[in-house]
Formats: sequence, C-alpha cells, structure tokens
Amino acid sequence: MTARSAQNSSQKTLIILVLVQVIAFFPFRFTDGMEDRDSYRMLLGILDSFARGTHFNSPLLYNRQVSFGYYTLIYALISPSGHAPNTVIAAMNAVSFVAAVLFVIPFYFVVERLFDRNTAIAASIVLAIVPVWWNGALYGHPTMPGMLPFFCALALLARSKAVVTPVVVRLSAILLMAIALSFRFDLLLLFPALAAVIWYRYLRNAKRVAETAFYITAAVALFKLAQFALPPVHGGPPPDSIFVLLHRFQDPSRVFSLSREAIIKPMADMGGAFGPLLLILNLPAFWILLRSKDFARILFTIGVIVPSVLFWFPNPSPVRHYLPMAPATSVATAITGLWLISKITRTQLPTGFAWCCGAVLGVVCTAVSIGLHYAPGPAGKFESPFWFRFTLDEYQSRASRLADHLVSLRGPRWPVLVLCDSNFVAARMETLSGGVRVRPSFYSLTNYRRISFQQVDYDGRTFTMLEQSFYPDVVELALDRLNLYSGYPVLVDPYNTAVRYSGKRLRAHVERVPGGERIQVDGVKH
Repeated sequence: MTARSAQNSSQKTLIILVLVQVIAFFPFRFTDGMEDRDSYRMLLGILDSFARGTHFNSPLLYNRQVSFGYYTLIYALISPSGHAPNTVIAAMNAVSFVAAVLFVIPFYFVVERLFDRNTAIAASIVLAIVPVWWNGALYGHPTMPGMLPFFCALALLARSKAVVTPVVVRLSAILLMAIALSFRFDLLLLFPALAAVIWYRYLRNAKRVAETAFYITAAVALFKLAQFALPPVHGGPPPDSIFVLLHRFQDPSRVFSLSREAIIKPMADMGGAFGPLLLILNLPAFWILLRSKDFARILFTIGVIVPSVLFWFPNPSPVRHYLPMAPATSVATAITGLWLISKITRTQLPTGFAWCCGAVLGVVCTAVSIGLHYAPGPAGKFESPFWFRFTLDEYQSRASRLADHLVSLRGPRWPVLVLCDSNFVAARMETLSGGVRVRPSFYSLTNYRRISFQQVDYDGRTFTMLEQSFYPDVVELALDRLNLYSGYPVLVDPYNTAVRYSGKRLRAHVERVPGGERIQVDGVKH
C-alpha cells in the first residue's frame, strides 16, 4: 500500500468512526436539561457570575480551582449570544457532545501507533457504547471536553516521527495538557498514557523517564500559573484548595475502615460505569498484555485503569468519576475480542474483521446490559447504566414541578426552608424567571460533612434550600443539632420521595387558591 492510499484509507476510516459516534450520541443528548447534579451547580455559578458582572468571583462557581479553563470556554461561547439559562445549558451540552465525537480522531491515532490498526478500529467502536462514556457525551460537564485536548497532545507526540521532537510539537503538547488539567485537574490520572507514548518513542530508559517528567512538570506548572491569576471570591468563602478536596474526598481511611458500604459501593459503581460484561472482557486483555511484556501497551491500559480505580475507591460516586478510564477499557475490550476471533479463525485478521469485532462487541455489551435490567430474580439487580439517561428525565420533571410551584406562589411572602434537590430546583427556577437570585452559605459539621445551603430570592421571597446530595441524615443534623433557620417552616419536596424530615419544626405545604398557589403552614391561616 502506497503512502497516499494509506492516507486515504485512514481518512475514510476516521470519517466512518466519527459517524458512529454521532449516531450513538446525537439522538439521546440532553437539549434543555443535564444529567449531573454538579453540572447544575456549575450552571448556577455561571449565571451568578453574570449577575455580578464578573466571570470568576462568584462563590457559586463549583470547583472553580480545578475547572477554571472549562468556565473560560463556556464564557467565550455564550458571550456573543447572551447568557440566558437555556443558552448556557445548550452551550455546556454542545461542548461535551462535540468533544466526545471529535475525541475518536486523536484516540484512533494514538491506539494505532501503540497497538495496530485493527485494535484502533475495534476500540473506537466499543468506546461509543461504554456506558459511562456514552452518558458523559450527552450533557455538559468538564471531564469529557478535558479528555479531548489531552489526547490531542498524545496524538501529536505519537505521530511525530522526528528523532528529536520539534519544539513546536513540545510546546503544543504542553499547552494542550495544561488546558486539559484546567478543565478537570484529576485528569492527572491520564499521565500513565503519556508515559506509554514516551516509552514507545524512546529507546533508552533514562530518556523515557526524563521526557515524561518534563511534560508532566511543564503542564502542571502552566496550570498553576493560570490558577494563580484567578481573582479572589467575593460574597462567600474562598474555594477549597486541591489538597483540602483530596483530604475530604480521597482520604484512604474511608476505605480502610472496612465497612460494608466502603467496600461494596465502589464495586457497584464500577459496574454502573461499565457494565458487568465490559469489566469481564477486560480481564483476558490484562493477561494478554502482561504476557506480552510490552510496557508501553501495559501503561496505556492497565497503567490508567488501576490508578484510577484506587484513586476513586474512597469517593466512587457519581460513576462519572471513572470516565477517564473508558478509553483504556475500550482498548482492553477490543484486545480480548480480536484475540478470541484470531483463536477461532486461526488466521491473520484482515481489517474487515476489526469492524465486525467492534460492532459485535458493542451490540453484545449493550444487549447484555439492557437485558440484565429486565432479567427476573437476582440478575435484575444489575440495573442498566444506559437506562439512567431516561430515568433522569422523570427526576428532572419532579424537580421542575416543585420549581413551578415556588415561582407561581401568591400571598404573604413567608421565608421557607425547602428540602429538595436544590441544584435541580434552583436551576429550573432560573430558567422560569429572570428575577431569581441564588446565594450560597456553608456550615461544617465534621471533617467530611460540610452542609451547603442555597438562599434563593425571588419576588420578595426567600427560599432556603438545603442540599440533599450525599447524607440521608443531613437534614436532622443541620436543622436540629445546629438549630439553623429556626424561624422557617419546613416545606418538604412532595415529588421527591427520598426527602424526609422527622423533626419538630412547623411544616409547610403548597395549596391552590384562586389566581395561583400559596404556602400554608400547619393549618395556620395567612
């Protein structure tokens, strides 16, 4: 095959793979909502920053210190068209969708260089149906778009054929990796993939180590320089440092307690991220790779998967945390599939088998995941991670119904403590009316439990919303032990059955009256 024909073949391959990604993601993408609670936190912070007339000073900017690059991109995209809530949501969703579709291009180049063309084709098809990757492509969150520049940097290094890497390639790779870290700093866990590319390029171990250390140090240093340029937060507490976040959420003692929840929950979340069949198919690939003793390939797959599992084990929820493992998992799955086909056919596999292998693996893994969701008996406990996309529509619908109630209230403007999933409800109120203003406040209970409130002001009313994100007993801890907002009656979200309150405070509910709705407090007439 000539160089020109090989180039034309690669172009056709990439066009087809990009179309596969579009077909897998486009029909299911979110349009006027998002899937993740943290995405709504980011939305509220972006809207608050525009209300304040500044981009980075808002205390509501969730994880500003580890995702400031992502905020910069969203600001750049929405500034020409205004900053209505639906515009911000559309921009966040579009960024993730486009990043997921384009990701397959650098991913294919890197896998083709480290493995072979068959593995690159099969893995690119499988990647589209990895549940955590599929879900991550459908809504706005910085992890997915952060993966794209990181793998673009890997592709630049992998494709450079010069004995000495050109300065332009070096600087571009460093800049791209720094951008990726500014989108989501825990993409540091992808540095074993960088080491794999460096290992493949250089023959001497000393050179490999020095080059890997150079790129990591330069990218992190550039990230820190950009982080130092962020202005201080006004109107709220300063954001936690990266080290404080690590201590709060990644403390190994949370696992070493050997409690049942600390061990079983991360394993269940892993199943929810990838599905049982994909995880099983990874095991033979590990054996094949370890037997080959090809250290670059081992680093790219096992070297990414194992550190990610260990790092997120103390803090496995949401399953989105495991998204950076998806490319390595798809490669491992492709290796197993191609190995099985080669054993059955006992022949050198032509390229056509790679397309068939990827398609069959994708269909089978998806069918098994959805089939287990409907299976009777114990097997039915394996809920399909694909199904979460559709069950969340009902979840958002419930939050929207409560938001509709709160925006349409009439009569006396009582301050009320609302127990709900505050990020969803407050964000929905923002989309319903431009007069909503959200303010944060925080109270610490223990090293691991920081209670977050959102003060939602609208039409002269104050709704204090207590987040229900992580701890089922947080309501009683915050309200009864700390005696916070003692004069506020409690309105429990009537559409969210997970929210409970058994304390002694006055209860409130929404009742219909002529011309709208009003709050009724324990039968007291207002």
